[in-house]
Amino acid sequence: MGIELNLLERDPCIKWDGLNKISEREFFLEKAMDFSRHSSKKFIDYFNDTRKNRYGYEGVLPAEFSHEYNRIAKDWQRKIITIEYNEDLIIMVLKRVQMFKTVYTRVEGLPISINNNCKNERTVLLKLIEKNLINKISSNSSEAEKLKDWGYTLSEKIDSYNFYSHIPSNCEKISKNKWRTKKGINRMLKMSNLKWKVLKEETDEIEMISKGFDKWKTTIEGTHKGWHKLSKGILKYPFWRDKNTIYYLITYKDIPVGFCVYIINGKLAHQIINKSIGHTIYEKNSQLTNEVEQKEFEEIKKRMGALIHYITVKDIYERGIVKIRVLFLNILYGMMKIMSL
Repeated sequence: MGIELNLLERDPCIKWDGLNKISEREFFLEKAMDFSRHSSKKFIDYFNDTRKNRYGYEGVLPAEFSHEYNRIAKDWQRKIITIEYNEDLIIMVLKRVQMFKTVYTRVEGLPISINNNCKNERTVLLKLIEKNLINKISSNSSEAEKLKDWGYTLSEKIDSYNFYSHIPSNCEKISKNKWRTKKGINRMLKMSNLKWKVLKEETDEIEMISKGFDKWKTTIEGTHKGWHKLSKGILKYPFWRDKNTIYYLITYKDIPVGFCVYIINGKLAHQIINKSIGHTIYEKNSQLTNEVEQKEFEEIKKRMGALIHYITVKDIYERGIVKIRVLFLNILYGMMKIMSL
């Protein structure tokens, strides 16, 4: 059954008449809601649920646009706004884009009407364009067909690198002995020093593996710190009080070798963090006291990705999750540039 919003929850960020006397800056910075605010959760959940019903799971926006993600990362560039029009409430998701000296507001996907009125959705969208309150529209392929019919032209098409995993069928595959043997899972599960857990309390092991991951990215890969804000937020976030986030930690002896974080939204799980010893640098190998441990540790380095996948997918399946979306393969919709109508 879908998410519903009752009349008491239809308190708009801005009314229709207010669109005539507001600047683009005020529209985004003052009227739109931060995703970290609790009041935003019911609207983004409704927005995603409606898009899922219209377009399938591909219609669900990435984790960056969720209430839970923004409580961790404090990402002010993404917001949600509700507009009252014709006894209806129109929900729109916005992103503030800055490219060199060019700054503009982009709308993510087509608007969603609480009354499921597509005519109202289109009317509000055209009004925002007319008043220069939005400058670009980002759409999926189904929405792009509508935009073409409405007189828009394609300015840029970006291939999508979404990764979805259908959990029941994936879990069936990884549960087979042949797959587990090929990936080395069976051997690793027999290692007495290798353990995993879902974290229920604060631990310094997260900070250790996160700093080691940062060091690898900068010194080995020479990568810019685009991920760093989320990584810092993960360390400070009180995950043990949040039922919608799951922190998985895998250790060998006292050495953190795998760390994975999911945000749960209904039957969908967003993977937002996946770090392993294979891409981590820190000085703790001195705890390996004999040749057997050193050999096991080297094997773990090579195969930790498969083990993280096995452990987390199996556990998530038992929690009743149907789909996983992986964050680090970014969602990039085809972008539609506004033309004169």
